[in-house]
Amino acid sequence: MPVRVCEDDSDFQSAMGEAGTRPVIVDFFAEWCGPCKMIAPLFESLSNKYMSMVFLKVDVDKCEETAAHNGVSAMPTFIVFVNGTKVDSLRGANNNGLEAMVQKWADTQPAGDVPGQSDITCLIDKRQMECLNGDDATPLSGFLEGENVLRSDCDEQLIISLPFTQPVKVHSIMMKGVDEKTPKIVRVFSNLPKTLDFDGASSVEAVQVLEFSEKAQSEPELQHLKYVKFQNVNNIQLFVENNLGGGDVTEIEKLRIYGTPLSGVNMSEFKRKARLEVVGITRWLARRVKWVTRTRTMDVERLMKDLTVEQLHHIQANLQTEMEGKKEELREMVGRRYRDVLEASSEVRNIRKLAETLAEAVSNARATQSIVETRPLTREQQASVQRFIALHKLVAMIGEPDGDALSDAFALTLAELLHKELATEPLTPSMHSVVSGLTGRLIRTRRQLLADLEDEVGELSEPDWAANQLTALALLQGTDYEKLLDIYLEGRKARGSFFSNYIGNLTAESSSLLNVVNELKKSLVVVEQLFTQGELFRIIQAAGCPTYRPALIDSLIGDEAFSFGRMLTAEAEKVTRQLRESKTCPLLPQKINTKCSEWIESVCSLAREPVTSICEFYEKASDVIEFLHALSGVLRTDWPRISSYSTVYENLFGDILFKKFTSIVARDLRDLEERLTSQLKSINLAPPPLFEKSSNKFDTLTGVGISPALENCITSFYNGVQNARDACAKYEQVEMDSQPERIREALAAELFAVVERLSNLHPCEGDSNSAGELSRARLCLALLHCDSASFCQAMNRDGERIAKASRLLKSAAEDSLRLVGFSSIS
Repeated sequence: MPVRVCEDDSDFQSAMGEAGTRPVIVDFFAEWCGPCKMIAPLFESLSNKYMSMVFLKVDVDKCEETAAHNGVSAMPTFIVFVNGTKVDSLRGANNNGLEAMVQKWADTQPAGDVPGQSDITCLIDKRQMECLNGDDATPLSGFLEGENVLRSDCDEQLIISLPFTQPVKVHSIMMKGVDEKTPKIVRVFSNLPKTLDFDGASSVEAVQVLEFSEKAQSEPELQHLKYVKFQNVNNIQLFVENNLGGGDVTEIEKLRIYGTPLSGVNMSEFKRKARLEVVGITRWLARRVKWVTRTRTMDVERLMKDLTVEQLHHIQANLQTEMEGKKEELREMVGRRYRDVLEASSEVRNIRKLAETLAEAVSNARATQSIVETRPLTREQQASVQRFIALHKLVAMIGEPDGDALSDAFALTLAELLHKELATEPLTPSMHSVVSGLTGRLIRTRRQLLADLEDEVGELSEPDWAANQLTALALLQGTDYEKLLDIYLEGRKARGSFFSNYIGNLTAESSSLLNVVNELKKSLVVVEQLFTQGELFRIIQAAGCPTYRPALIDSLIGDEAFSFGRMLTAEAEKVTRQLRESKTCPLLPQKINTKCSEWIESVCSLAREPVTSICEFYEKASDVIEFLHALSGVLRTDWPRISSYSTVYENLFGDILFKKFTSIVARDLRDLEERLTSQLKSINLAPPPLFEKSSNKFDTLTGVGISPALENCITSFYNGVQNARDACAKYEQVEMDSQPERIREALAAELFAVVERLSNLHPCEGDSNSAGELSRARLCLALLHCDSASFCQAMNRDGERIAKASRLLKSAAEDSLRLVGFSSIS
């Protein structure tokens, strides 16, 4: 168990209260005390060996009241407390005395669940442990603290990864489950570099497979591990494969891991106990053999008289079986102890070889240093050596995670300058060969860095990030602003970029339509800020300042000697001079607008086909209106002035949304027509007699021959037409079309076609010819007289079209009535 350092007197009292009835060993020390520092490692190792006790360290300079209360006058002083009472003490850095005192009070502790082993669950690293497929309501941290059970989520399997804060020896695992949800097969893995997934846990061979019985449902069941295979464990992973009930949920109520920390194992004590154990078994076996022999000698006459020959043979066979079993146990015990001793001896031999190799290397280094005479370097040679060292450090810095694009470009340009200077200076043969070998590496690094910068620039939609990337390209390729603009626009459009991935996902998710428009907007914002407003020009000018250096270069200069830093500062000024001497001017706004318009048209042409496909999925007019409302929020909010949002809308959507919306409206009108036709066949179209009953008000519709049922059907039809009209009005509010009135024209034209078809409809065709013509006349009259206001609005208040529809209905009604009258006369 880790030693706890008390920060003050209150912290000491709190630690004593948390210890409970366990013995507490307190080390009173001082930072300036040499013997305290000498015995501190032993105190630390004892805390790992005797984990049933509490080990505290108290700095007498910080906890003066505690030290004075316990009579501490010399350091180090070790005091044992039980239940808060001082029961034993030791003064001075006495290793043997300290270990004996700790052993004495450790023996007073009751034996745990596993004799000789400690609960090492407290050594689990809580920050790195994890549980796969665990229920969020039962976290692993709370389970180990005893606050909740550990329950699986999706199925019965669990993977529990338990890393330790120090190497340990794992002896056994205790587990208790909940009823039939108790784990059954548990596969144990150790010292894996990363946490297994479920496929890997099923396919990789486990170090040991444990099978828990029904006993684990009611009480904790202890499973011993193959101790030899778990001698140096940094982490252990438990794969719960199934449970006893075969259900989909596994619950673990208790989990304990028993063993010892590796730092707490005393090898000399281990060997001594092993020898004593072997000697004890040997002596017991000898006494057993002697007793059996003596018994057989003493009782042979009695046995011969009392027992039969078969019984004597049976006794002899039992004794031989028992003897062979004891011999086999002895062989296994001796073999295990012998293997442990061999492993320890092998480690000692390896350490000895390493020590001899180190001593020989140190001796050779001293001999070489005494033979070689160092000559002072000239100033030119010192500068060459400094450039050589700086070149190696700069090449290693390129592409590091801490750097950005501009830092990498600056480091590469500076490395190329240093390499060019070293190539023309007189160097030693070894340095010259290294410098020559770096030529190809610098060329490859430049090519790779340029490719990475051009690829990554397409993923940047923030002005700051894009400016950093483009400034790096300007440093490597020159400050041609037109080329930089082309690189950025092509990078945003290139296949495989972040922006083009949105276009590729259009058919998979409808939200990608808004993502494409949003990315178009972000790209234009970057172009407007960096190129139109001249932000990139100012950033490149700032990077060309003689005193400018990226943070990584500054850190490199600050870490080295003064002369080395002075050389790097001078070379860095040459890099910034390249940007200052460039004479390229910013682009004109007209040219930027032209390039952006061409780029928008190109990007929209790539997305046109997916946009058409995804618009086919809209089934309702409200879906189109909702999408247009969201699209309007993107296009009409803070849109950059470099290009109008209507241009983007026309290039990206064109007439796609208009045609889709008009087709939905036409379909809805056809549905209304079909519903009206089916209703007319099932209702009574004849009106009631005019004077059948008294009424306060004369019904004009009854006077023209329209029944209440027919009136309800026509009213329902016009209500549907009004809903279509309202949808068109909402469409006009959010659309960005240059001709908003054409949607109303499309509705009016489609409604006129419906009226034209209804004027030729004979609802009662199954009856006589006169009845069919009469029903047609009544339908036309109902279309004329019922809710004429909605009819006129749906016709877009077009007087000519309304008059034409009225004439059409009147003509149809007159024709039908004429035929009915002719039929009756004849």
